[in-house]
Amino acid sequence: MDKVNMGDKQKQPYSYVGIPKELYDEIERLITNKGLGYRSVAEFVRDAVREKILEILSITGRCRQYG
Repeated sequence: MDKVNMGDKQKQPYSYVGIPKELYDEIERLITNKGLGYRSVAEFVRDAVREKILEILSITGRCRQYG
């Protein structure tokens, strides 16, 4: 993916997806009440999606790293 120059930092462009409000609220409760170390719902969702992708790639015999 191409990187976008944002001042001194190189950032990847973002795409946005919607999730049901109920799921968002549950994630927010988890990260607030459980002290899991996530700073935001977005950070939790990125991590969860990355883990799921790696799980699927492992099952299908593919390999790729996501940063």
